[in-house]
Amino acid sequence: MAPRRYLNFDLLLDQEGEGSYQALVTGSPLGETPSVRFRLPFDATTLENLLLKLDPGRSGTRRVGASPQQQAAMDFGGPLFEAIFSNELLLAWSRSQDEAREQGDGLRLRLRLNDAPAIAGLPWELLYDERVNAFIAQSERTPVVRFLDLPSPPRPISVDGPLRVLVVISSPTDLEELDVEAEWGRIQEALAPRLDDRVVQIDRLPEATLTELGRWLRRHPTHVIHFVGHGDFDERLGEGVIYFQDSRGRSKAVTSSVLGPFLRDHDPLRMVVLNACRSARTDMRDPFGGMAQGLVQQDATAVIAMQFPISDRAAVAFTGAFYGALVDGLPVDQASSSARKALLADFADEWATPVLFLRAPDGDIFRQVHAPEDDDATQVDAPPVDAPTVVEPTQPEPTQPEPART
Repeated sequence: MAPRRYLNFDLLLDQEGEGSYQALVTGSPLGETPSVRFRLPFDATTLENLLLKLDPGRSGTRRVGASPQQQAAMDFGGPLFEAIFSNELLLAWSRSQDEAREQGDGLRLRLRLNDAPAIAGLPWELLYDERVNAFIAQSERTPVVRFLDLPSPPRPISVDGPLRVLVVISSPTDLEELDVEAEWGRIQEALAPRLDDRVVQIDRLPEATLTELGRWLRRHPTHVIHFVGHGDFDERLGEGVIYFQDSRGRSKAVTSSVLGPFLRDHDPLRMVVLNACRSARTDMRDPFGGMAQGLVQQDATAVIAMQFPISDRAAVAFTGAFYGALVDGLPVDQASSSARKALLADFADEWATPVLFLRAPDGDIFRQVHAPEDDDATQVDAPPVDAPTVVEPTQPEPTQPEPART
């Protein structure tokens, strides 16, 4: 699949009153800006039951026909699409798709959710158009992106050299063990063609502690941080957390307000991937209460996170497909849509779990990526002498369903 160019269809959601919302098109290929007032097409009990069913099953069994999660996805996404995409707004969406198709482009749906915190945490990736029997986010023609408006513009996106990826693998001794080595292997496998031609450089943080992360970022320019581990959302505090390790290997809950300053001050950083459960969840009062949203607020250009628990094997599959698409030259939004499809074959209940938050005007956030021009450039960026040598991973084949990253 060749890299796509995209036109933007910007949809601003605004809360007008208790349970009342407005959807306003703020930008489209044809310049149309219709709006529609709507209410969620579910009562509180129905919505709660649907969301419980959508929290994907972790049994690891294979089912014949539609699973309860798949049916719930249509029962949620279909009515939600109809409530918002109606009348003039539906016409603008259809005409915009036609215009994009005529130009040979895709149409990126950018959801602007700042002003509707009560519904910002819904699984918008499940918007389902019954007219064509399709989920919008499953197609590379129509990626769904959550766009958070911030007062400061996103940082420059030129890389001008090899793409540097730092993998942080955290498996604390007091939490359920994850198949982190398999994911490390898949990342290396996906990036292998570019590793060979030195377009990409991948490193593994020696210890999954904040102290070690800070030390690494002081010494090495890093464009992507990929976190592998456990995550959760603290309902009481209204904050998302991921679990690093302390000096003794036990879990250390880290919020975006703690991790954010490490990332905000690292000028080369472009993207954060949080392969951790519920790292895309947010609070109903604060659109930046989630882990991913908070990192966007802390100046991350793009964040990929998980809105539900994700099984270990599905997380590994998504990682391989996503980075494989990136090294093939696909923009980050197209790569995420491509990786969703990779989950459909064996993890059909989990394809909508990944969420893409994007601040840049488009998904081409790794421009001017190339190999070092001479050996001297590689020498300058080589790890310091005291940095531990990265050990080659093993990739054991799991013999039974893997645990969820809860």
